[in-house]
Amino acid sequence: WFDGALQDIGFNNPPTWSVIGGSISQLIPITQTTYLLFPLFDLLLLLGGCWFLYWGFGYLGPLIFILIFSTSYISAFNWNMGSYFRFLWLFELMAAVSFLKKGRYLEAGIFLAISTLMRVFPIFFAIGAFLPLLSNFVKRKESSHKVLKNFLVGFLTTSFILITISVI
Repeated sequence: WFDGALQDIGFNNPPTWSVIGGSISQLIPITQTTYLLFPLFDLLLLLGGCWFLYWGFGYLGPLIFILIFSTSYISAFNWNMGSYFRFLWLFELMAAVSFLKKGRYLEAGIFLAISTLMRVFPIFFAIGAFLPLLSNFVKRKESSHKVLKNFLVGFLTTSFILITISVI
């Protein structure tokens, strides 16, 4: 099992993932006794994401997620074997969507930035969140300036910090 966990099938994570994943692997070196702990990080991330969905959307949110996730290739063991923090982007995305639902735009911007920097395609969720906020701002709806500012401050500040650390 240990040989399977260390099998190299390529590393395609962005440098921003290495900031987080590399830091964890420096704190907990991968050995024959600790390598079984690393997949638990992803399980905890998925459970945390389900909690966010429950908080934001009620019991139906995590139930729909579990149904879709458990029947897709993304959850296959042979895809995830030997990896950790593979679902960090998904956790961040579930948290961001829940914060958007609750109207907490600063936190939504922060979590969407992290999700986008872990995998590129969550940028479409960020664009999907940004366009209605921008539309309300252009139409000069009440409090739209503060909402848009909070979202952009969260997204851009987090992006700047993570990109700067990853470049260093």
